[in-house]
Amino acid sequence: MILFSNLEIYNRKKRFVVFFIDLIGRLLFLFAPRNRVKESIFKDVKKILLIRMDYIGDVVMTTAVIKPLRKAFPNAKISFLCSPWSKEILEGNPFIDEIIIHEAPWHSKKKKVDWLKEWRFSKELKQKNFDLAIEFRGDVRDIFFYSYLPHIPIRVGYGRGGGGYLLTDEVVTNIDLHWIRRNLALLEYLKIPVEGEKPKVFCSDKDRKATRETIKSYDLSGGKYLIGVQSMARVQTREWLEERFAEVADRCVRELGARVYFTGGPKDVEKVARIQGTMKEKSVNLAGKLSLKEEAALFEKTDLFLSNETGLMHLASAMNVPLVALFGPQLPSRFGPFSDEHTVIWHNCGCWPSDQTKCREPSCMELISVDEVYEAMRRMLEEG
Repeated sequence: MILFSNLEIYNRKKRFVVFFIDLIGRLLFLFAPRNRVKESIFKDVKKILLIRMDYIGDVVMTTAVIKPLRKAFPNAKISFLCSPWSKEILEGNPFIDEIIIHEAPWHSKKKKVDWLKEWRFSKELKQKNFDLAIEFRGDVRDIFFYSYLPHIPIRVGYGRGGGGYLLTDEVVTNIDLHWIRRNLALLEYLKIPVEGEKPKVFCSDKDRKATRETIKSYDLSGGKYLIGVQSMARVQTREWLEERFAEVADRCVRELGARVYFTGGPKDVEKVARIQGTMKEKSVNLAGKLSLKEEAALFEKTDLFLSNETGLMHLASAMNVPLVALFGPQLPSRFGPFSDEHTVIWHNCGCWPSDQTKCREPSCMELISVDEVYEAMRRMLEEG
């Protein structure tokens, strides 16, 4: 059972609300069927629903479970329920049979929730007759609408965000585990071997062709090294200072002979342009020009990627590109890169756990210096 202290909700007001709802829910569901996972699961389960409705990096980290799950259920139909902005991460994965796309309003910027629409979608899921659902985020809303209301007989997941009483099998694990290991722990609960599994994103020939054209069009192959930079993050408190990105990029071009490109989505174009406006050396603004899979294919040709803690950092990690990751209010031990070669720069301000809405002065991101970032990059390039 998840107690108040185990709820991973860092806004105190929200945590109290979820705690009391959970308390009532656990009393109401006290005699509901529990521990439905049996040894016969491997022959009885024919349809599996994986649920991860939130953000790009979270879906990337969840891809680690797909291959071992397929090995355990070679004949089952495996469907993955995700948001529209994350679907591309899953496209081309040979171990998935179906990608179901739905925008959960509480994970988007929509302020109004259409509860009737969510109820109707849960009925659509019910008609698919899934035997097993695995919900990876541990969110009471996702658990309720996408596994409980669809009447999926076996519902496995965490109660970290409330709603554990709606699961048939609520898994408790060490909250200090890296999120990739936490995802895999749900498979271990099912007695599925997961040793050595890592996130995996599959690029197509079309993605790689587009990458070759991008490299040629922007003359990205003309330097000693090719360096990518992600200067944005979903949460502003996770972003390093723009002028410091500019200074590091300048030094990489000037002192290392590198070609530097900036990544990002369409809304990041202007911010990248501001950074380039303060640079003295030439760089390439690819924000909004590439799809996620094209960026993944470009990572295959990249010598080093510098990034805030964001979805593209996790994508670069999954593509196993050498990586320098800048961390602020998140813990690297839980959310850091999983690639073979990476350096994490983080200054512990003692403010964890944080709801990431505001920072003390100076912030943990402001404590990261240009020199330490550049030296980490130089060392990885020249010694790696």
